[in-house]
Amino acid sequence: MSKVSVHSKFDYVKYIIQHDKFRLVAFIIDSFILVIAICKWRDLTDQPSLIALFALILTDYVWQIYNVISHLIDILPKVNYEIAPTPIVTPNGKQKYILSENIKGKYVYIPDSSQYITPKDENGHFQAFLMNDEPISFSTKNTNSRSVEALIKASWPILQTFLNEKLYRTENFTNDKKLCMASELTCSGNKWRVNLRKGCYYNHYVTNGIYNHYLVDNKTGTQFWSPYNALHYPIMPLENSILSNHIGVSTILVTSDDVIYTHVQNSAVAFNRKKIVPSGSGSVDYSDLAGHTDFKQIIIHSAERELKEETMVDVDKLRQEGIQVNTRIIGFYRDLSRGGKPEFCCLTQIDQPSGELSYAPQEDEQYTALYSTVHIKEYFAGKEEISIDDYIISDTLKANLYFLQKALADK
Repeated sequence: MSKVSVHSKFDYVKYIIQHDKFRLVAFIIDSFILVIAICKWRDLTDQPSLIALFALILTDYVWQIYNVISHLIDILPKVNYEIAPTPIVTPNGKQKYILSENIKGKYVYIPDSSQYITPKDENGHFQAFLMNDEPISFSTKNTNSRSVEALIKASWPILQTFLNEKLYRTENFTNDKKLCMASELTCSGNKWRVNLRKGCYYNHYVTNGIYNHYLVDNKTGTQFWSPYNALHYPIMPLENSILSNHIGVSTILVTSDDVIYTHVQNSAVAFNRKKIVPSGSGSVDYSDLAGHTDFKQIIIHSAERELKEETMVDVDKLRQEGIQVNTRIIGFYRDLSRGGKPEFCCLTQIDQPSGELSYAPQEDEQYTALYSTVHIKEYFAGKEEISIDDYIISDTLKANLYFLQKALADK
């Protein structure tokens, strides 16, 4: 068992105990009674008959050992389920999600996408604002943390089943602290701001992560649905949503000779498994908040961190070597397939030709030998394709390419 797997199981047990303290109390009490019984083992020789001896062994030892083991099994059971996508389709076969009335008209679908929406502004002011140097102020009040925890507590038994299925399907399932959006990006007096809060990856998975999925019992075919699945819970503004909504971030690396890099995620990741993805993609850690007063700088810092973790392209080291690096936000959208999870797209431009750049996808989440390069102009002109064996382009990469083309056109 690897260190990552042990870490994941430790995080899982800790999370279960936090949300079901009765199991911890019962385990401690039964373990205490068993220890007392073991310490009094000499009482076995004082029994007046074999029947009394058998009754003592059965009640003080066998029964207590059974209770202790059963508590452990309850915490880490292997479920006989597999996860499947929710069949949300229209007559033409495309996915369709429910948008709440207070979000309609404020967002539009990204072209050729049925699951990503971006803020509506026909003049492009919103995206242009993201790309300029004006800061976005933020507060970190836990505005809707209680609603998220209340949701998890109210639906705990079925959510634990989803969590357990994920634990045994993916070795790397640690409960890292995440930064979440608790409101939409809002503007008042030409000043933009956003509310943020602290969350964790497990909270995300049992809210946003299973929004468009259900579990199927491998033996009976019985389906187990999320209590707020995409068929019944509409996409809400972030300030009204009861889901975790931790922030996703991705970036496309572009070299001085206009070459972009992409690679393939392996089967160890939670989403976009075996699909072609941007140069760096992941989510914003709560630690990314440290030292920043501008929300945009938090996103940029996180994007560059993900780029380094996934490809070993260390932009800070490149800057120290005198190579100019510029990362900027080029787009924002919400992923309907994950309950409206907020996502930011970035562009990382490096003043170094592709032939001199050391780009090495890391084996924890990527296939190390599967990456591709294309020239921007040739790709957008339809003369080159992003092609890596038989793997398909992820919707995340499609969104990044959409915003990249828009950013280059507005340049």
